[in-house]
Amino acid sequence: MKALLFIPQLDRGGPDRVFAELAAHLPAFGIGTEVLVQEPGGDYWDLLPADVPRVVLPSGNSPRGASKAYPVGAFAEYVRATKPDVVLCTLRSLMTAAAASMLGKIKVPVVTRPANHLTRNSMELLRKSPAKHGLSWLAGIASLHAGRHLVCQSQDLYDDFRRYGVPASRMTIIGNPIELPQVERIEKLKQQRQPGAPSLVAVGRLMPQKGFDLLIESIALLRTRLPQVHLGIFGEGPDRSILETQIRRLNLEQHVRLNGFVREVDRSVAGADFLVSSSRYEGFPNVVLEALSLGTPVIATACPGGTRELVVPGETGWLCAPNSASALADAIEAAVKAPILPMDQLRGFIERHYSTAHVVGQYAGVLRRAAGKAEEATR
Repeated sequence: MKALLFIPQLDRGGPDRVFAELAAHLPAFGIGTEVLVQEPGGDYWDLLPADVPRVVLPSGNSPRGASKAYPVGAFAEYVRATKPDVVLCTLRSLMTAAAASMLGKIKVPVVTRPANHLTRNSMELLRKSPAKHGLSWLAGIASLHAGRHLVCQSQDLYDDFRRYGVPASRMTIIGNPIELPQVERIEKLKQQRQPGAPSLVAVGRLMPQKGFDLLIESIALLRTRLPQVHLGIFGEGPDRSILETQIRRLNLEQHVRLNGFVREVDRSVAGADFLVSSSRYEGFPNVVLEALSLGTPVIATACPGGTRELVVPGETGWLCAPNSASALADAIEAAVKAPILPMDQLRGFIERHYSTAHVVGQYAGVLRRAAGKAEEATR
């Protein structure tokens, strides 16, 4: 059986990492993989095993806007020529594959994997430009119904998609996979301590969804309660100047630092006391998954998305109400005063629920069912 994995690019994003993991490990379950991208190169593209076929869709270099972003015709032509048994797609490639399927340009079953909470993401975009993003919301709803099956990264996403009439029988909840680092490596990383007592780190694109404005405000509230608190934020994005201004306005230059994008951020996460996820909504927060695999407990907002499935109070971290700087500050203070959560406990939770073998096996089952294949997995 052959699966075509279609994604815009295999760079450094969460969906990019998941598709790279699937491409590398699905063959162990008897499913051959080929990766189709719209743009070549990227971090995970370079890390793919040499024996994984990879193709750049010819229209990826087209100067035309719509056909470059959503190359429906070129995609359909490629699928008809190569005849995969099933297509798995995500991000904007999901819209391309969905359109090709709805227009009858391809007959191959399509499995879709939306990367975010549709309602919350659409509401945020609609506030910025109702005319521009209204149509994209409708297109997103249509795409939910276009595929043979839909993979939801969390129960929250499953519930959100049900609001749009997607039958329960056409959806499966599957989290993201991760290979647990060796304990010896983690112990070395943890020797590189981050500044502060407590030392806090946050990772993500600097944009409203991630709630870094709320997190910075929470540090201002904590400054007298925890005078040595320090927060390092790793990532780049359009809100950098806004956050820099906020840090100066609140006189937090000694307590908060914007570190920019760092390629090996696991060093910083492992060396911190806590990872903080302040998001307003999520799809599936890979940074939380990665922090727990490194033995770093997590303080997070109980926002829509997959966070609440990863952060279990008393087991893997602390949760607080979303959209509230004071609630986030209280959660950070509570975590500092609470007993330390053992590294083995955090890693054991991840190994049971999100190990690569477990998650890739779930994907293999979905792809086989979508393709109408009854063969047993070979793993």
